[in-house]
Amino acid sequence: MKNNLNVNIDKNFSWEVIQKELRHQFGNEIYESWLKKIVFEEKFTNYILVSVSTRFIRDWIVSRYLDQILGIIKKFYKEIIRVEFKIESKADNTKREIQFSSDSKVSFIRDSFLQYNRIDQNKSFESFVIGQSNKLAFEAAKKSF
Repeated sequence: MKNNLNVNIDKNFSWEVIQKELRHQFGNEIYESWLKKIVFEEKFTNYILVSVSTRFIRDWIVSRYLDQILGIIKKFYKEIIRVEFKIESKADNTKREIQFSSDSKVSFIRDSFLQYNRIDQNKSFESFVIGQSNKLAFEAAKKSF
């Protein structure tokens, strides 16, 4: 249930209140550059789902601002213990309802610790191209596993 208009099904939860506090705490420049890009998707029992347009934006927000964001959310809603980020593709932008599947691009952060896997599953020793300049590094990395 996407919420671009800040209309919430849970009447006790207001993304607009959190946005105002984010702007106040971080300042207008950071809010406009990064935090405004966060789109509220859905509130669950103990976490919220938000989306951003790219993995880069998610990683930037998570690495620099997530502890403070979660603190602000907990200030208003103590039951929220984590924030999940969904990378919204262009196809999702055209749809008004989000359909979750097992291959959904969702990552989660519990209690603001970076617990999601930042390793790209497409990169492996089997697909690594070995050359003159990286043969030694490849062998050393392979021995460590």
